Amino acid sequence: MPGRIVLTIAAVAVVSMIFAAPAPAADRPDAQDTGATAESYLNTVEPSALAPGETLTLAGVVENTGDEPITNVQALPRWNTVQLETRDEIALVSVDDTVRWGFRYDDPFQVVAERLDPGEQAEFRLDIDAEQLSFGSPGVYTVGVDIRGSLTDGDRVTLDTARTVVPWIPDDVPAKVDVALLWPAEAPPALMPSGDLRNDAVAGRIAPGGPLDAIVDAAGSNPVTWLVDPDLLDTVDAMTESDSGDAAEAAEEWESKFQPERDGSLYLLPYARPDVRALLATDPELASQLTAASVDATRQTARTLADVRTGVARADAGADDDVFSALADAGVRTVILSGAAATSSESPMAHMSTARGELEVVLTDPGLDAVVADAHNATNTDAGLLELRQRWAAETAMAAIEAELRGAQPQPLVVAPPARWTPHEDLANAVVDVWTDLPWVEPVTVDELPAPSQPASVTVEPADAGNVLPAENVAAAADLQDAVQKYTELLADPDQDLNRALGLAAIRAASSGWRDDPAAGLEYASDITDELGRQLGEVSVTVPESVTLSSRTGIFPLTVTNELDEPVTVKLAIQSANPDRLRVDDVPEQQVGAGSRETIEIKAQAATNGRVPITVQLVTHSGAPLGPTTQSVVNATDYGTIGWIIIVGAGALFGAAVIRTMLRRRNSATGDHDSVSESAADDVATGDDPGSAGAAGDHTGAAPRPPAQGVTR
Repeated sequence: MPGRIVLTIAAVAVVSMIFAAPAPAADRPDAQDTGATAESYLNTVEPSALAPGETLTLAGVVENTGDEPITNVQALPRWNTVQLETRDEIALVSVDDTVRWGFRYDDPFQVVAERLDPGEQAEFRLDIDAEQLSFGSPGVYTVGVDIRGSLTDGDRVTLDTARTVVPWIPDDVPAKVDVALLWPAEAPPALMPSGDLRNDAVAGRIAPGGPLDAIVDAAGSNPVTWLVDPDLLDTVDAMTESDSGDAAEAAEEWESKFQPERDGSLYLLPYARPDVRALLATDPELASQLTAASVDATRQTARTLADVRTGVARADAGADDDVFSALADAGVRTVILSGAAATSSESPMAHMSTARGELEVVLTDPGLDAVVADAHNATNTDAGLLELRQRWAAETAMAAIEAELRGAQPQPLVVAPPARWTPHEDLANAVVDVWTDLPWVEPVTVDELPAPSQPASVTVEPADAGNVLPAENVAAAADLQDAVQKYTELLADPDQDLNRALGLAAIRAASSGWRDDPAAGLEYASDITDELGRQLGEVSVTVPESVTLSSRTGIFPLTVTNELDEPVTVKLAIQSANPDRLRVDDVPEQQVGAGSRETIEIKAQAATNGRVPITVQLVTHSGAPLGPTTQSVVNATDYGTIGWIIIVGAGALFGAAVIRTMLRRRNSATGDHDSVSESAADDVATGDDPGSAGAAGDHTGAAPRPPAQGVTR
């Protein structure tokens, strides 16, 4: 018995060593030659999901990218009999050799080329029976092709390996997964307030073969959930009315394909999708204004369409609590957010609390989002489309299989292509095809997704989501918003269509559509701002260098000139440098006709005399300044009081002069005025008052006596 136990232990140890031993050198990732001289890729995997009794076909292309010829080029299959454990591993298979690397097999194999010179390509194809693969439980497995060849020095090496994933469905097809496909249609802003387009970019996108044309064609009557920027609809509508025959024809054709009754849903995003993150970081007040204006503009557009949903916004992965609060404050009620940017939730339907209220949340699936994004960014179209199909099949199959193993119904999935998506025709068609072709996928709209009885409450986990609008663009949008406000307030008889067009231009200036080309956004905003500034400059006020008040309360005139073709309504804001000395009355609004001048009388009150500086500013009815401030000086000379003082004083002096003249004339007539005066003075000095009682009888009627002798004066 002991000997048998020892032998058993030894056998187990040997088996363990065999299975623990490293794979042959050629089978390990690090055995590949670092200086590979060839590149290969797969462009065919058929079927996309494998079942018992079927044959798996792997086909593709190999190219000699080196400087030397390669001989005896062969393709050999590689696979791993251990399934992937998580959905996260699916995306790694094609780029990470450490994920289920597997083994290379000699059967089947194909001689691709006896000799492959530098720059030459050759196609390969391998057909493998499902039974030969020996896959086990249902799941997702890795498969691929090794390309081997002989170099000029005689070494035989593995030149390259191309790998992908394939679902293995040995039993009945698992329960279907509801998958909703968001289908974005948007373009960078191009519409000017005049109705003209600043360039032909949108025309190129909607033309046959363009990305927007491909999006509409691929959708067909399938139940996609449209995410549409209303700015695009306005732009296309303006193109149909343009004088450009080609552009108008392309716009009419695009509208004819987009407008018919759809089987899907139509969500209208905030108009021109302002870059809320950039606006909040630079100008929070402007962020509030433009975000609210964009949501309101979308509601106005919705009135012209049927069966649309508004109050929906798509947030990028960098959105934080402040962004969601701003959206809620502007009237957004539903946000679409990547599941990678929020806490986990079993259902894609959740909710979020913000400082401005509750938001419904639609969480997109990070795995499927990455599938579409990677295919969009692929440099090799064929390889990108192959990866799209295989990874989409693997992601959805694993979700269905895992749910079935748990005995539960698969949770719905929502997938969204990248924002500002510009797919080529093959990519757009491939996304819709794989979404609608897989037997375990049920295509639905977002509105058809079952809502959980108690939606999970999720919180934001912001990630670095790339670029945002630079601060210069936000400042340019603020300048345009200011110019628009002034111009629309200035006109006495405003054109409502023009006012709306100008308001929408201010929103477009802050659009996230400029992220990839901020210089174009600056040019867009500056061109409109400069034109509005030129027109605002046509209304001015003429101010003299100085004015003089003729009394304590006086009036002086100022002239407002309107050189526009429209009547305007303006006010004058006048500030005194010293209100205690000079107060200027408020000036009521004045309407100035087109191409005319209006003289406005300004009332002022001076408390004291002197010179007081004033500043004059032409403003709108809300007080927004128009043009520069102008300075003047008011001279206060209180003529009313001073004049009477001068008159009274002059009259008194004149009266005194007249009396003196009369007295002199009287004295000249008597002849001895001076002697009488002197005698009277002597009498007073000696006590002989001629008017006393003792002298009354003698003096009465007698001539004056001479002074007494001997009396000294």
